[in-house]
Amino acid sequence: MALSIKELEREALQLTASEREKLASSLLQSTNNQEISDIDKAWLLVAEERYQALKSGQDEGISESDFLKKIEANLGWK
Repeated sequence: MALSIKELEREALQLTASEREKLASSLLQSTNNQEISDIDKAWLLVAEERYQALKSGQDEGISESDFLKKIEANLGWK
């Protein structure tokens, strides 16, 4: 018998964050019937590497206020 949406969700939430990201990406792709482009794949790899570096403590990241200041400066807002 097929699982209900709630059962599928419950099962999916038991996956690791990385596994859930991959599942979500796959499900989203299936709605568009499109393959992820090579550029998107490259960005996903960069995002995963950055996430793992932050998670492991290898990269401390920056504070939200510093991030916003950099964005404003790059956009010439201040």
